[in-house]
Amino acid sequence: MATFSLLYSLDNGKTWKTIDQWLTGASYFWTVPHFSRTKKSVRLKVKGFVAQGIKIGIDRSGAVFTIRKF
Repeated sequence: MATFSLLYSLDNGKTWKTIDQWLTGASYFWTVPHFSRTKKSVRLKVKGFVAQGIKIGIDRSGAVFTIRKF
């Protein structure tokens, strides 16, 4: 069974912070952390692994997007 790691970046992909790891399934609910006013643009990355921990795939958001409070 494949597992997945979700990561986010606030600096256009220079550094990444883990949201969660060892996930299974096709959806995930993320409570977005509070970002400073200067850090509103976010990129996301998903990594897939097989049972032995071998990476089988990776995908990143193609561009930054903005998280807004309602």
